[in-house]
Amino acid sequence: EEPPENTWFMLGCRNPDRLPATLRSRCLYWHLSPPEDRWSEAWLARECDAPQPQRIAALRLTGGAPAAALALLQQAAWPQRQALAEHLEQAVNNRDALMLLPDLHHDDVSMRLHWLAALLLDALKCGQGAGAYITHVDLIAHSQLLAASLSVSTLQSMLTMLLRCREQLASVAGLNRELMLTELLLNWEQVWRNGSPLPHAHL
Repeated sequence: EEPPENTWFMLGCRNPDRLPATLRSRCLYWHLSPPEDRWSEAWLARECDAPQPQRIAALRLTGGAPAAALALLQQAAWPQRQALAEHLEQAVNNRDALMLLPDLHHDDVSMRLHWLAALLLDALKCGQGAGAYITHVDLIAHSQLLAASLSVSTLQSMLTMLLRCREQLASVAGLNRELMLTELLLNWEQVWRNGSPLPHAHL
């Protein structure tokens, strides 16, 4: 409550709106913007041997933060991102969303759902002629196939459900992760069978 003179506490936070109001009222805010894309990509090229499309994808997945992008590229789970894209394509073709459960049911589920959300958003961008702005630039063929296989309304409904599931898993303690993911994927199957999004009451 009463720190010594000339004492400063430095707090790093990605979501300051989630901090208690009593803490926020005692803070001065300093926003640290990520460097320009060209500088970040050049730095990544010096630090790792990943192909350029993967470096760009990692930067976009981490909001342009080069150190976070490097850490992402070095994670053991990084190769699973392409596998997830391939399995999503197979699941859509077979109308069997539960095929994705083994890919998602991991301790790093939040990251994998983030990848999946970006894939769906990429498909929406491809369908709207905005392919130059996709996130997974190295997986554009998968996004194009998704855009050709699913309607815009179906992709939007899937994305809405996914984001809600991810938010619940991140913010509600004690949820059964496997059951939450199973419910999400079964709801996707229902959307695919009906050919239209579920009513908003179900989202």
